Amino acid sequence: MRKTQIVKRNGRWVLCSPFNTATGEESKRARYNLSAMKKIAFLIIVVVYILAVITSLLLVIKPGAAIFYYKAALQMEHCAPDSGFAYRCPVNLSPKLFSPERVLLFEDGQQLYRGTRSQISTTGNGEFTVEVTANGDYSIYFAPIENSDPLSNDAIYRVYYAPIFFSRAKGIQYLGILLAGLLLYGLLPIFRSAFRRANNWLHLRLVRVKSSFQMVVRFLARKGAFFANIVSAANSGRRSFFLSWGKLYVVTGAAAYWLIFMEWLFLVTGASFMSGMSLGQKLEILLLSGLFLTCVALTLLTVLLALSLALRISHLSWIAFLIAELVSTALMTAMIVLMADNFTYVIFHFGILTAMGVGRTLYGILIGVVLIGVYWQRLKSWQPESWLNKSARGVRMLGGITLGLAAISLVTAFLRFDPSFTSSDLASQASAASRPNIILIGSDGLTAKNMSVYGYERDTTPNIKALGSTSLVAENAFSNSSATLGSIVSILTSKWSTQTGVIYPPNILQGEDAFEHLPGILSKAGYKTVEIGVPYYVDAYMVNVQDGFDVVNQRSMEKDPLVSAWRDAGYDLPAYFIYKLEEKLVNRLLHAFYLETIANPFSVVTQPTPELQDRQKMDQLLSLLGQTDAPIFVHVHLMGTHGARFAIDEGKYSLGQEQTQDWMVDFYDDAILAFDSYIGELVEYLKTTGQFDNTLLIIYSDHATKYYVRDRVPMIFHFPGDQYAATISDNTQNLDIAPTILDYMGQAVPNWMNGISLLSANPDNDRLIFSIKPISVTEVEAGKFSLDVNNLAPPFYQFQAIQVVVCNRWYELNLRTQEWIGWIVEQHTAPCAESDLPDEAAIRQSIIEFLDSQGYDVSTLR
Repeated sequence: MRKTQIVKRNGRWVLCSPFNTATGEESKRARYNLSAMKKIAFLIIVVVYILAVITSLLLVIKPGAAIFYYKAALQMEHCAPDSGFAYRCPVNLSPKLFSPERVLLFEDGQQLYRGTRSQISTTGNGEFTVEVTANGDYSIYFAPIENSDPLSNDAIYRVYYAPIFFSRAKGIQYLGILLAGLLLYGLLPIFRSAFRRANNWLHLRLVRVKSSFQMVVRFLARKGAFFANIVSAANSGRRSFFLSWGKLYVVTGAAAYWLIFMEWLFLVTGASFMSGMSLGQKLEILLLSGLFLTCVALTLLTVLLALSLALRISHLSWIAFLIAELVSTALMTAMIVLMADNFTYVIFHFGILTAMGVGRTLYGILIGVVLIGVYWQRLKSWQPESWLNKSARGVRMLGGITLGLAAISLVTAFLRFDPSFTSSDLASQASAASRPNIILIGSDGLTAKNMSVYGYERDTTPNIKALGSTSLVAENAFSNSSATLGSIVSILTSKWSTQTGVIYPPNILQGEDAFEHLPGILSKAGYKTVEIGVPYYVDAYMVNVQDGFDVVNQRSMEKDPLVSAWRDAGYDLPAYFIYKLEEKLVNRLLHAFYLETIANPFSVVTQPTPELQDRQKMDQLLSLLGQTDAPIFVHVHLMGTHGARFAIDEGKYSLGQEQTQDWMVDFYDDAILAFDSYIGELVEYLKTTGQFDNTLLIIYSDHATKYYVRDRVPMIFHFPGDQYAATISDNTQNLDIAPTILDYMGQAVPNWMNGISLLSANPDNDRLIFSIKPISVTEVEAGKFSLDVNNLAPPFYQFQAIQVVVCNRWYELNLRTQEWIGWIVEQHTAPCAESDLPDEAAIRQSIIEFLDSQGYDVSTLR
C-alpha cells in the first residue's frame, strides 16, 4: 500500500496520497465530476446572489409589499367582546421576530386602520391596535367595519405580521453587504494567491516543527516582536518594570487631558452652554473636567498595576499590560472619533448620527479599524530601550506637562470646592396623606381657542371638556416663553427665563437654579419623579436639572455615580461637561454599531410627529402608573400638535384633504383631537385602576400654535375628589402651576418661585405676565439647533424681546431694535375697559424695571 508523502513540485510543497497518483480513466472521471460539481455550486451561488439583490432592492423600493409579510387567519373562536364596539383576540406574536408596530389587519381583504384604545371602543368602525397584556402576551384589539359582530358576520380576518428583518433600513444594509461580497469576489484571485502562499508556508512549518509550542514561540519571535517586548517589560527588573508603567501613566494622563481639551475647544468656539461665560469660567471647566477624567483613568491603571505585581510571580504580568493599554487606547479612539465627527458635521453637515444604512455600517467599521489601529500602535511602542534612551526626553517632557496641568487642576479644585447647596436644602413638609400621584401632561403648541373645552365650535376636546366640568379651569392662561425649553423650565422652576438664563439650547441651569425646582421638592417629599419628553428639547438632564428627576427620557443619573459625586462636591458645570461628553460619545457608538438607533432630535420637533411616538409615551406613562407603589410625579410632553405639519392617521376634520401648506387648521384640529383621546384614555385607566381619586392631573401647553405667547394656552387642574372645581377668568401664567401643586400638598411655596397658588390667591387681571423670546438659532450638530453664537452680545445676550400680557392686551419690546408693538388677545373672556388699562409708556417702563431688577444693563432702553 502506498503511503502519503510530502514532496516538492514546481517549487511548492504538496501533500501526495494514492489519490494524487491515480491515472487513466479513473483520474479523468474524478476530475470531470469535480469540475461539474464546482460549476453547479457556482451557478447556485449566482442564482442565490441575484435573488438576494432583487429582494434587497424590493425592500428598499417597496418595503410594504405583501410578500414581506407573514399572513395568518385570526382565530375567531379565541376572540371575545370587550368594551364598546371593541373585540379582543389573542395572537402569537414574538417581538423578537415580528414588529408589533407594523402589524396589519384585514377584514375580507379590506384594511383596518390603526386607532387608539378609546377610539376603538367608542367609535370603532374599522380600527385596531396591538396591545400587550400584563403577562407579556399580545392581542389584537379591534372594531370591525361598520361595527358588526365579527363572531357572526362570517367575515375572514387576516393578520399580516412584518418580520423585523424585512424593512427599508434592513434592505439597505443587505445591499451594502452584498456589494461588499461582490467586491471581495473580485479580489478573490489575490486572496487565493495569498492563501496558497500561506498554506505552503504552514505545511512547510508543520513538517519542520515538531511542537506546536515551538511554532508559536518562533512566530512571536519572527513576526510579533512587540509581544515579546511586552512580556520582556512585564518580567524585567523592578526598575524597568516601574519605568514602563510610568510611561503608561504619562501617556494615559495626557490622552485624558487631550480628549477633554479637544471637545472643550469645539464647544468653546461655537454655540454651547459655555457661551456667554467668562474666560475664567471656561478654563475652570477645562481644568476640572480634565482632572476628573484623568483621575478615573489613572485609578483604573492603579488597579491594573496592582494586578500586574500580583501576576509577576507566575510571569503573567503581561496580561495586565495588555489590559492597561486598552485604557489609553479607548481615550485616544474617543478623541479621534469625536474630532472626526465634529469636523465632518461643521464642514460637510453630516456625521455619525445622520448616517443610516450603508453609511452607518461604514462608520461602525471605521471606528473598529481606528480602535484596532491605535491599540496596535500602542503595543508596538513597548520597547524598554526606547524608554531609557531614544524617547526618554520626550516622555519626561510629556509627563511634566501632564503633571503641571494636574497640579493646576488640583489647586483649582481645592479653591472651587463648595458643596454648600444641593437639593437637601429644599425643605419638604408634605405629609403622606397629601401625597397624591401628580401627572403634568401637555402637548406642544396647543392653543386654547381651538379647544372645545374653551368654547371652540368644533368638538376637538370632548374628553377634556368632560374632565373640565369637575376641574379648576383657567380661561385666560399664558405662557412665559415662546421657546419650548424656556417655557418648560419656567413651569418646573416658577422662574422667568431672564432669571435662569435658560430659553433655548444650549442654555442650562447653573448654581442654585440647578437645584431650585418642583421635581426636587417632590423628590425630597418621597416621590418617584419621571420625565417623558423629547431628547435635547424637553430633557431635564440636558438642561442640568439636578436632584430632580429619577428618570428622564428612559435615562437615569444613577448610572453615573462618579459624575454625581463630582457635581455634589460643587463642580456642577464640569460635571455637566463630563456628562454631556459621555452621552455624546455613547450615543455615537450605539448608533454606529447598531446597538440603538439614536433619533434625530430636530426631526422630532420639525417633522410631523407620528402618532406612534406619542403612543409610546402614553404606554410608558400607563406602565409607570401600574408599577410603582410610591407616590409618583410624571411630566409628559407630547408633540402631535407641534406643527407646522401634523401627522394624522385618519382625520375627522381633514378627511379627504392633502396637507399642502403649513399650519392647516383642519389638520391642527385633528391633532388636538388625538391629544384629547390620550387624555380620555388616561382618565379611563385611572378610574379603572382606582387611582383617579388619588391623582392630581394638570393639562398645560408650552406655548400657543406658531410659538405665539399672545394667544391663550390650556391650564386645567383636576384635584382628587373633584375638589376646587371652578373657573378662573383672571389672567394666569405657567409660573403658577408649581406653586398651586405645592399649596395643595400643604407645602410652603419657596420665596424663589415667582408664580402664585391659584388656590390661595386670586390673581389680579391687570397683573403683568412677562414672556421671553430668544434670538435667532442655527444648526450646530446633527439635528440640534442652538442659539446663534454670533448674536450673543451684552447686555441681553440670548434674549431678543420681552413680551407682556396685561388683561386682554399684549405688547412686545424688541431689546435689540427697541421696536414696540401691541396686540389684542383674541377671545379673552374677561376684557378690561380701556380706562382700566395702563398706558403703553407705563408698560414699557415696567419692562425696563423688570430687567433692571434682575441685574441687566437697561441704559440702552431708557
